[in-house]
Amino acid sequence: MAGIGFQLRRLSDEDNLLAPMASIGHAAIIATGPWIFTVTALQLITSFSSRFIPVETLGGFRLVIIYSFALSLVVTAPVVIVAARMVGDAIYLNAYHRIKPLYVAALLLSGCGAGAVALFVYIMFGLPLKVAMAGSSCCGLVALIWVGLSFCGAVRDYVTITFGFITGLAVAVVGAVATARSVPEVAAIIYAFDCGLVIIVCTLSSRILTTFPHPMGDPIKPLQALCHGIRRFWLLALGGFISALAIWADKWVVWSGPAGERHALGLFHAPFYDSAMFTACLVAIPALALFVTHIETAFFEKHHAYYKAIRNHATLRQIEQIAAQLSQETFRSISNITLIQAAICCMAVLVAPSLIEVAGLQYRQIGILRFGILGSLFQFVFFASTSLLLFFERYAHFLALQTTFLVLQVVLTAISVRLGPAYYGTGNLIACLSCGLLAAAVLERTLKNLTYNTFRSASRQQSGKIENDLLEFDQRQRRTTGGLS
Repeated sequence: MAGIGFQLRRLSDEDNLLAPMASIGHAAIIATGPWIFTVTALQLITSFSSRFIPVETLGGFRLVIIYSFALSLVVTAPVVIVAARMVGDAIYLNAYHRIKPLYVAALLLSGCGAGAVALFVYIMFGLPLKVAMAGSSCCGLVALIWVGLSFCGAVRDYVTITFGFITGLAVAVVGAVATARSVPEVAAIIYAFDCGLVIIVCTLSSRILTTFPHPMGDPIKPLQALCHGIRRFWLLALGGFISALAIWADKWVVWSGPAGERHALGLFHAPFYDSAMFTACLVAIPALALFVTHIETAFFEKHHAYYKAIRNHATLRQIEQIAAQLSQETFRSISNITLIQAAICCMAVLVAPSLIEVAGLQYRQIGILRFGILGSLFQFVFFASTSLLLFFERYAHFLALQTTFLVLQVVLTAISVRLGPAYYGTGNLIACLSCGLLAAAVLERTLKNLTYNTFRSASRQQSGKIENDLLEFDQRQRRTTGGLS
């Protein structure tokens, strides 16, 4: 996201009172688009449809959408994180003709994979076939949106992306409400909701394919290259997969506990826990937006300067000076945004009774809401620290941290469930707090020993291995289909 982040930072620097607000708004859509879309759409559809649609039907629709969102994230995470790594290599080599084939390959792998997994899960839960098929289509479309957003960093067109999400949201809400009024069936409402997702997918894809219009050859070759990348960067792929599991782990544990309920469709959920935690997570949006516009951009500039100094054969003293500046800039940015987010979280905790009314929650959920709000603060620190570790190819550290987070989420949430409803949310809070501090410490140690780790890593690798692999891929393409461009 550093590429589009630079455009947003320029927008926020304009001599205009509305420019910073617009920058944060666009960044929020880019950083958490599917999340905001799903929460907002479900809330609006529920508000407009509750008067003329049975509660069971509306609840079933909401559950299928939530399950589709969760499953799509888990399935696409390893594909998206490796595809982004390969796009970074292509940009570094000025091989922009490889981006379009990689995008198409990621769409195929993610969309088909998410749709198949969702269909299997829904059938296993005993959903009617027509509902399972509708849910599978929704999951596949959300997966395509995740892929599109991951490639949008190279597009730098935040206006079109935001417009696409807003238009898709409007179509999804209007279509779902109209369908619920005329055909109050879960499958029909899901298909109407899908129309909004299709608009978002088409908007993202049109911008990416227009920015990189190079013609494609055989689509199987890019798919093979992406699969090869997943095998090669398996630590990265596994880390992405586990990170997606960890995000949803506490919900799944609660669903299987005393607070869990089984809907008539067969899907499990825990409304008492879920609604409060989903509301609490929205408080993290400002920090994530600032991360896109400030941390990644400022960090990227220093990161680029550091490796440029190495390539230009700077002296060891000069390299270490730039490394020290990189470390200082990184933690200054993280600290500033964390302080802003801490103030937002403290305010949200204090006004939690008012948030309860606005979100339509029950007052007995106020403890869960407050624990979730505080947990979101430390989860941002964890997210920011682990994301920046990837810039230094610390894939093993990334995997270890994500695994630790997953284990703590499961174990501590299970303990909190056994202690009773008064402790719901404490497991997530302690897991986020512990892993956030641990990830920050690992990032600090990585930056402190950056020069040593950089040269040690270089000495263990074959020179130009990534570049040679990509060139060999190009040569195979040209011998068989005339190349990617």
